[in-house]
Amino acid sequence: SIPAYYVLYALHRLLSNVATGKVFIPDNVQLLRRCSWCLLAAAAICAIGVIWLRVLLIIVAAASFVGLIVRVIMNVFEQAIAMKEELDLTV
Repeated sequence: SIPAYYVLYALHRLLSNVATGKVFIPDNVQLLRRCSWCLLAAAAICAIGVIWLRVLLIIVAAASFVGLIVRVIMNVFEQAIAMKEELDLTV
């Protein structure tokens, strides 16, 4: 449950940043990176539990899929930050 609690905390911070208008900042990328690692860690922990409970396989698949989606979003944010910095320099 530790990875799940951290993901909730990181999402709260991410939403707080977005609510204050700080969308494309490196802190948000770091929060997304940590969320994805926590989701993949939860998937790995549940993968070990599949030995005893086959139902955990669904959680492994879901956590892995969401972790990969968060990684894609993180990469998009990184590119957006790079583009924003480049545009700020051209003005």
